[in-house]
Amino acid sequence: MRRSQRSWLAIALALAIIATVLCRVAYAAEFDDEDEDDDYYTPPPAPSSGLGSLFSSFFPPPAAGGASPGTPGSGQSGRIGMFATAVAQDWRFDAVAVSVLIVYGVVWWLGRGKNSTFATEWLRTTHSVWSLNFAEIGDGKAHTLMVESDREFLFWASGRKSVVSVLGRLKLLPRHDVVLGFIYNWLFPAYDTLELTVELPKDTGDDFVFSIMSNKLAAKANERFDMTFPRTRTHPTINPATHTLQTESSEYSDLILKDESVKEFFKLMDTKDGPGGLWLEELTLSDVPKIRPVDTEAFDSFKPTLTAVFRLPPSLASGPAKTEDGESDRRMCIKQIEFVLDCVDKWSNEGRGPLLLNDTKSKVKKARDAAFQDIAKKTEEKRKEEQYKSKADLKKAEEERLAQLPLEERRKAERKLAEKERERELKKQRKKGVSRVVM
Repeated sequence: MRRSQRSWLAIALALAIIATVLCRVAYAAEFDDEDEDDDYYTPPPAPSSGLGSLFSSFFPPPAAGGASPGTPGSGQSGRIGMFATAVAQDWRFDAVAVSVLIVYGVVWWLGRGKNSTFATEWLRTTHSVWSLNFAEIGDGKAHTLMVESDREFLFWASGRKSVVSVLGRLKLLPRHDVVLGFIYNWLFPAYDTLELTVELPKDTGDDFVFSIMSNKLAAKANERFDMTFPRTRTHPTINPATHTLQTESSEYSDLILKDESVKEFFKLMDTKDGPGGLWLEELTLSDVPKIRPVDTEAFDSFKPTLTAVFRLPPSLASGPAKTEDGESDRRMCIKQIEFVLDCVDKWSNEGRGPLLLNDTKSKVKKARDAAFQDIAKKTEEKRKEEQYKSKADLKKAEEERLAQLPLEERRKAERKLAEKERERELKKQRKKGVSRVVM
């Protein structure tokens, strides 16, 4: 048993005991309030087993014939006696509290195991594609799949032509959490997804923005910085009922979507519905970031990136495929990876460099230059605003300092400041070519 699992079970047991104690205290207080006017008290028989026996050993009821708890001279608190009574009589609370925690723990255990099986099966299914195309897989320490949390797993690969690195993130359903899983299913449809972020080398392919998104996601992406460059277009390969195509030129669409392997992927998606009716949520190839850069340096240093988000088949949580549908799901997982690599190869022209026409390139460059100038302008405005604010703060601090000086010293300091101000004005006038200054 892992240390984290042992810790969780220890915490669950502690919570069960705490919950039981709190229930007993609350119940005992209510019982005590109801019987506080009784003149006589007859203790119940002590329980022979269970939590009631445990607590009765710490808080024993008074002996038969003794003074009633809570009465003068009894020497024993009525609340303690009632607590023992509650423990003896209301054992059902013990069973309910412990049962709920046990059920929650079992569900957590099974759900966590299913997510682990899901991630392992995905890696086993796609490992041949990764090992065939990349020289390095994982973190270099025999950890091919890294655990981020109970529902998130990371994958990393590098060492391929026209690719700097690939970061994969498996985001799975919260199968281990009953409450969170219920909220997910109730508020919005949720699916197991794979997000691939492929960092591409600069100057290897053409600069442009090309995106295929689900219609629902495209409606929310209007405020993204990279989506301000392309416009919506149509293409025979893309089904407008499910996906939206956005690109800066139809030349980009033809460059990628006319490839036979890419066409095959979209045909496969049409023949077999994915989770919620979709397999592909997003494919975006862009030379500009999603979020507006804070300065021109961040804009220039951004590397071209391909981002892909796929929905994964739930059957992966059951382990190796045992049916034809399961085999079909695993073929789709392989096709998803191959589809991304095909798009990278088309972007880089199989590593031979850009393909686009000069006219298209000049239009893209013009759009990038305009964006660069706009960012530079706003950066300069922000710098001047901060500079003005800094000068205003310094001036205010100087005025406060002068106000605290004696009258003679303050006048002397003000004359010096006035002379410095006149000298600055003279320098400005000389720069503008003005030879005569009115004093």
